[in-house]
Amino acid sequence: LEEYKAGDKLVPFQVVGEYKGTDLVGMHYEQLLPWVKPVETDADGNWHDASEKAFRVIPGDYVTVEDGTGIVHIAPTFGADDAFVARAAGIPSLFMINRKGETRPMVDLQGKFYLLDELDERFVSECVDVDRYREYEGRWVKNAYDPQFTVDGRYDEKAAAAAESLDIYICMKMKAASKAFKIEKHVHNYPHLLAHGQTRALLPA
Repeated sequence: LEEYKAGDKLVPFQVVGEYKGTDLVGMHYEQLLPWVKPVETDADGNWHDASEKAFRVIPGDYVTVEDGTGIVHIAPTFGADDAFVARAAGIPSLFMINRKGETRPMVDLQGKFYLLDELDERFVSECVDVDRYREYEGRWVKNAYDPQFTVDGRYDEKAAAAAESLDIYICMKMKAASKAFKIEKHVHNYPHLLAHGQTRALLPA
């Protein structure tokens, strides 16, 4: 560890302990992107801050050795398996509440973060860290969703690849804040509509 210099690509590490996954179940951790607090709604549609139930390690058996081992992040708002294990463990989803009082994923159906003025005022006041979130409001999560890269019905992949993409920007900010150890791209299966061949018909994530 003494040999490490700031800026080195390879960060040395030391194993200080070994644990089984079951030993970690129930542990709480800090929210990586603390822009929005998780909320729960009751049968009458009233909502309340549910932060104390979120951000803890839960068991799940659908991640295989081929997918990876250890702790994996889940996104109950976007994945069926994730939603199932989260519901079983009482983990609330992260979502927004709009001005009509409707719950919505953090990313809208076009693939961009909601504008603050599209959201319920009390929700923003009590559950949104406005200073942190303001940088991302209204921005497209991926360049592929941004209409500026589609001209006359044709997607300009080269221009999109050359421009800064928000998902990569967020990853780099996490790395700079020592919240990400390694960043990699992975090709994996994702539900899509065969008729359209695109994920935007579902929820962009």
